[in-house]
Amino acid sequence: MLSRPGSVWWAVAIVLTAWVGVAARGADDSAEKVPKAAEDAAKSAGEVPKSPEEVLSARGLTRSGAHYILKKQEVECFQKFEDVRPRYKQLETNYNKLAEIAMKEAQVAELQAEQAMTQQQLQSIGTPGRTSSRYGGKYARYAQNPNAILQQELRAQQTALTQQLAMAKQQAVPAKQKQEAMALFERSRNALLASSSEIRELFENVQKEYADIDAEPPVHTALGALRKSAKAQLKIAPSAEFDKKLAQLKKLERMMRPEGASQAPSAKGKSKGKRSAKSKS
Repeated sequence: MLSRPGSVWWAVAIVLTAWVGVAARGADDSAEKVPKAAEDAAKSAGEVPKSPEEVLSARGLTRSGAHYILKKQEVECFQKFEDVRPRYKQLETNYNKLAEIAMKEAQVAELQAEQAMTQQQLQSIGTPGRTSSRYGGKYARYAQNPNAILQQELRAQQTALTQQLAMAKQQAVPAKQKQEAMALFERSRNALLASSSEIRELFENVQKEYADIDAEPPVHTALGALRKSAKAQLKIAPSAEFDKKLAQLKKLERMMRPEGASQAPSAKGKSKGKRSAKSKS
């Protein structure tokens, strides 16, 4: 029995469709394999060992002498450090004003103490009188009591002290002006301490970053290789300038603590007062 032509063509169409599907799946599989192969090649290329210099450079380290430093971070710290200088200059100006006030107060106190001592000496001498002399006759009346001479000298000294004290009191700063100067000093000191503390924290964070990087095994291995090839004790550490500026910040904060700074002007004034007293004597 012969089949109809239409059914034959239908069977052929089904077979062709199946072949096309298989070919399409094969093409898709090839397309998927190409990116995967490229990815594998990229991974294998990334596994190529880096040189010791490249390992340290990848962590942001730059060689400076015998040190490998974090140059970018240090430059940022140095820029912040320079921002403190204007505040420090302002604080220094305010401090000098307080020191000048303290010196004037110390001078008044010193003159008052010297005047009181002179008055006590005058009272202890009492009223001057005559004293007997080995010379008789008309020369006896010319012999004076030594206390009378001392009393004259003390009175002259007291007069001079009174004049000096009056002048010193005129030059002394009024109480209200002194309070304003102290308040201005407190404000500038607090501003400097806040700024210095913030910058010091930035420095200390960079210090910690140095320690963390140095503890990494790949970095440690790379540094060992560089030491061996250079025959030098290379190390990962901050620069000398970095350490110096950090030490300056810490010293500044110690100096500007409220308990130390509030007493500094008066102490400075007293020391100068003592020197002036020694020069007079």
